[in-house]
Amino acid sequence: MPPALSTDFLLPARCTVRPALGARARAAAALAVACAVASPALAADPRVAVATDAVAVVRTDGTVWTWGRGTEGQLGDGRLASSSLPVRVTGLTGIVDVAAGDRHFLALKADGTVWVWGTAGAGLLGSSVSADRSTAATPVQVPELSDIRSLAAARAQPAAWAVDGAGRAWHWGSNAAGQAGV
Repeated sequence: MPPALSTDFLLPARCTVRPALGARARAAAALAVACAVASPALAADPRVAVATDAVAVVRTDGTVWTWGRGTEGQLGDGRLASSSLPVRVTGLTGIVDVAAGDRHFLALKADGTVWVWGTAGAGLLGSSVSADRSTAATPVQVPELSDIRSLAAARAQPAAWAVDGAGRAWHWGSNAAGQAGV
C-alpha cells in the first residue's frame, strides 16, 4: 500500500498532493504535487523532483517514492512500466536530496554517494558501466563520486552535476552541448 502522501513525505510547507489537471495531465501521472511558492527558498526545496512525466519525493524515513511515466525505468522499481500511484524506488535508504532530468532521477544519500536511474545513456551511470547502456530500471551508484553535498540533473540530455565537500564541481554524462564547461 502506498504511503499517505500528505503526511509521510518531506514536502515543503504549503505543498499538497492533488489529482493532476490540465491539458498536459496524463493517465500515468494522475497525482501532482502542488506548491504555493512564497519564497525562493521554498521553490528550491530539494525533496521533490519533477521530471518530464514523473515525480520523485523523499519520505521522512529517507526512502524515495516515484509515480508517473516509467517506461524507461524512471520509477526505479525495476519495471519498465508507468504507475499512477507512488512506488518505492528499489534499494534506496538514507536519501537527503533528489534531482530530476528529462527521463532520469538522481538521489543523494546521507553518506555522500550518488545514485541514478531512468534513461541513462552517454555515461550517466558512471565509468564502471557501459556508456551505451540506455536504461537503468533500478538505482545504480555512480562509483567515482564521494562526499557529495549537492547535485543537479540536465533536463534535455542524460547529464548530471555534483559538488563535493571540498567545493569541487563534477560533471558526468552527455557533453553534447558543452555543458561540462571544458
